[in-house]
Amino acid sequence: MDNAIETLESAAKGTYLRKLLFKGKLEKEYREYLMDSQHRPFLMIASVAIVIWFGFLILDIWRITSADLWRHMDFIVFLWIASRTFSFAFIFWFCWYIPKKKGMVVVALAWTVYILLGASVNIGMYAASAKGLFVIDSACVLVIMAAYLPIGLTFRQSTSIALLLTAFSLFTLWICPPGPESHSKIAIIVLISLPFFMISGYLREKADRKQFMYALLLKKQSETDQLTNIPNRRHFLEHVSVLLERARTRDETLSVGIMDIDFFKKFNDTYGHLQGDVALRAVADALRQSVQEADSLLARFGGEEFIVAFYNRDAQYIWSRFEQIRARIEQLPVSHVQSPFGHLTLSIGYAMLCPQDSQIEDLIKRADDALYLAKEQGRNQTVAQTDC
Repeated sequence: MDNAIETLESAAKGTYLRKLLFKGKLEKEYREYLMDSQHRPFLMIASVAIVIWFGFLILDIWRITSADLWRHMDFIVFLWIASRTFSFAFIFWFCWYIPKKKGMVVVALAWTVYILLGASVNIGMYAASAKGLFVIDSACVLVIMAAYLPIGLTFRQSTSIALLLTAFSLFTLWICPPGPESHSKIAIIVLISLPFFMISGYLREKADRKQFMYALLLKKQSETDQLTNIPNRRHFLEHVSVLLERARTRDETLSVGIMDIDFFKKFNDTYGHLQGDVALRAVADALRQSVQEADSLLARFGGEEFIVAFYNRDAQYIWSRFEQIRARIEQLPVSHVQSPFGHLTLSIGYAMLCPQDSQIEDLIKRADDALYLAKEQGRNQTVAQTDC
């Protein structure tokens, strides 16, 4: 847990933030965060995009009508109005469908939408120029700018789309027949606009990543015991409840054990609280190294008590694992002259999930009863609560 916090702190301040790329699982978590955090802005942007594109469609119809091109319909005019209408319908469908999806589906559909928009705008520019009508250069710039809107894409993905759209627009302007406007003027506007969009997109994602990192760091710190650097009680209860529901759903086992350092108050009285803190860290480190099974949980439960959960393990395995843990602590080179054993030891009580355990507190209560029995019977031993 301490390594995780150090990793997050370095990532929040280091080159990973400047490069807009985290390592492995952290990048995946950021992508999920990006999708979730931009859901509401996406809905607002989608609504505005539909209105704007509908406006372009109406304007195109008006221009075609004013130039009396309906009666002289040819392939270019047909392609112009068809591309506008189809792209408008696809945007409408995309805005309805995409909030239900995540991951690469969003990226693929976003690419499709932007390519359709770019194609529609450039077909419109070519057709208008060919028919001697004025060209709406703002549509070209708007589509490139739209690549950086917060719809769940990263800066790299948005920049790839923006560069493709820019190249598409410049090529169209190059092959366009001479029209009322200067094509070079529109090309200059496109080229000048792109760097500004890229800079704003980079700065926005850098701020998003920083916010994500600090939120994640704060969450990790709130779930970590500051003395021992292992998860705390809050973290344990939150995650073990998930395991409890899974065990009930799949009819699998869940075991919870509470471990108490024997005669720890006397240890503090004899050696002082600073040495007591050192002993707690030594026990926590030993437990962390011992409890590494998949779906296992370890936490400091409070004071000198630790708690562990093992998921989907049989009774014999659980007994042997707790005995191994107890023996591991017994071998620590930490003297305890006020203990009859002469060194640090653990008393352990554990219980396995029973049908009557309606909530995790019931299972913890039975493990605590077993711990009480282990202390009553002389400490430095493991006791199982087997009554269901």
